[in-house]
Amino acid sequence: MAIDHRRARRVPLARDGMAGRQGQRSSRHPLLSLRPLRKHAILLCCSHYWMLLGDCMSARLLLPLFLGAAVALAAMPAQARTPKLSLIEQAQSCDGGHTCPYFPDVYKADYAFRKAFNIGLKKAGLKRQRWVPDGVASPLKPVEIDGKARLLSSVCEPHNCGHHYTILYDPAERSMTGVYMGSDGKGGLRTVYFGEPSIAEADLLFKN
Repeated sequence: MAIDHRRARRVPLARDGMAGRQGQRSSRHPLLSLRPLRKHAILLCCSHYWMLLGDCMSARLLLPLFLGAAVALAAMPAQARTPKLSLIEQAQSCDGGHTCPYFPDVYKADYAFRKAFNIGLKKAGLKRQRWVPDGVASPLKPVEIDGKARLLSSVCEPHNCGHHYTILYDPAERSMTGVYMGSDGKGGLRTVYFGEPSIAEADLLFKN
């Protein structure tokens, strides 16, 4: 069998050439293979830096606004920051003068006050007169009965105060006692108490 010596000699040379090229590739410095990664890392760091820089610039722009708002709030008068008192709370700290809340105003604005009045009349068999929300009234006056704080007031029919209600309201219990005085239809006076007043309460109601 004939052997081609040239071909036999070329095979190792070809293999040696491939091995040589592979050796050249493997002999490349390790840092050279990290160049692409290092490039991306630099880009990431730069983008992160610009994000932080943008946040800092935004904070610097907003800081004067926050400082201005804080100064404005501090400069506001104390009364502007004080919550508004309800009519019942105003009456409790009032002296009974003309600047105090009046019965019709409290009746319209305060649900607990209105409910206590209407329930008291209903339980006593009385009908609430239609003029009550707009009647002629006295301001609510703080009084103390049986060691408890009450608000005293009265309301009567316009141009006919022979028909009137006098009440004592308990803000803590949201309850009410009172008396209705009006004509009995026979020329006499009709007096009906409601809310089960005590003797001291009934006496004060009758005199007012």
